[in-house]
Amino acid sequence: AGDTVGSYLIRDADDATVKIVFYLNGRCLGPGFVIPSCTDVFYPCLHLDGKAKVTYSAPASFPSVIDREPSTFDDPYSGDWLLKKVMTGPELQELPLPDEAKIVLGFGDNDGGTYRLSIKVANTFNTSVKIVGKMEAFDKIEVGPAMSTRMMPPPILEPMEQFLGEGLETLCKMIVSADGNLILTGPAAEMICERYEKSFDPVTSYN
Repeated sequence: AGDTVGSYLIRDADDATVKIVFYLNGRCLGPGFVIPSCTDVFYPCLHLDGKAKVTYSAPASFPSVIDREPSTFDDPYSGDWLLKKVMTGPELQELPLPDEAKIVLGFGDNDGGTYRLSIKVANTFNTSVKIVGKMEAFDKIEVGPAMSTRMMPPPILEPMEQFLGEGLETLCKMIVSADGNLILTGPAAEMICERYEKSFDPVTSYN
């Protein structure tokens, strides 16, 4: 079974634009092109490397969704999460996040309950997170040794990188709460995250 790719051209008189919205396996990826209104005729183009069987079909109705939809996963943890709160120390005091920082945790390659975790600050931290049981409502976890790149971070990000270097391996349980937040916590460290969906700016010219 292969992928189903769709494109939908919209001539929007309200904002005088032509939009081309793309779809992959039923999920809307959002507009890939937004250009000033024109009378040019556009045709779908498909580029392939190697050999493939391509079947064309036209849907019976126009799509109802034209804005980018979030990714879906078979488990609650896979995907990207935006760090929004950090607690550290035995009394779990809040460690302020820099206003301009966008720190994203990526859970990938779920293999029998073991995830590959990547965290980008200034450096990129890589480790594994293994679910080993239950701890009340939480999943009990073991976090493997963290490796990171070794660039000099800007001073404003140094406390966060120090926290990750010292605190990641102490995390012992995690849960996705009823309000959709990911919580990873340990005796002296806690991270609270919200779902993150990367956005892309559409192309505004085809010349």
